[in-house]
Amino acid sequence: MAKGSAKSTAEIQRLLTEKQQIEQWLERLKMAADKTPHHVRDRVAGDYEKRLHGVVEELQGYRDELATGLQRQLSKREELRKQEGEAAERLAEAELRHTVGEYDESRWTELKTGILESLVEIREGLKGVDSEIKTLESVVSLLEPGQGAVGAFGDEDEDQGESAGVLAGDDGTGDEGDHPPADAFDELAFLKSVTAENAAAPAPEGEPSFTAAMAEDAMPQPAPNPPRPSARTASKKTLKCVECGTMNLPTEWYCERCGAELAAL
Repeated sequence: MAKGSAKSTAEIQRLLTEKQQIEQWLERLKMAADKTPHHVRDRVAGDYEKRLHGVVEELQGYRDELATGLQRQLSKREELRKQEGEAAERLAEAELRHTVGEYDESRWTELKTGILESLVEIREGLKGVDSEIKTLESVVSLLEPGQGAVGAFGDEDEDQGESAGVLAGDDGTGDEGDHPPADAFDELAFLKSVTAENAAAPAPEGEPSFTAAMAEDAMPQPAPNPPRPSARTASKKTLKCVECGTMNLPTEWYCERCGAELAAL
């Protein structure tokens, strides 16, 4: 929808709302078909289809504005995705600096909370833009030359299925795009909960973070000294160090003077 045309924008929004309402009525009428006489159902369906056809014809006059609005929303989505990637990189960098010890726990918590709040805002924006794009794509596709505006109500497998698909956010291509399935992990909700927890309960002073604990676990630990033979087996220093010549007990592994490894006699 072109900028500077508030009247056109309001009219398009009204038509889209009316179109969605009529489609909902048609879908509900389809589900109630077994409870009403067929001639009554057909008469009401014909009225709804006629009204829907009129709405689509009115929308035809705004096809160019709808296409422009769609392109604007697509550009906005790309910009939000870029911002999302940049925020994710900032979070990863801050975590790395915290892991190596540059950022203490307080600084890391502050940065993490701020970046997560930014990510929540960006992803909420993406969610709204995706919804707008879905609606505009379905309408622009419907207004393409050669596309039937409204099909017969009796053809339930195709036309009514398509109406139900538009209401559900499915454009009929089988491609769900960027929308995850209903049972998918809600990352946006998770980010909100993490942000709230960080703001409400800061990490106790001196308590290592989960990231720090991981870093500590990853540090190499010194190997234990190899077991030595019992000191009871010998008491005289009979083992000579080839490096410095110092005599050592035969039970020793390393020279008591220079620390060189001793070779057994």
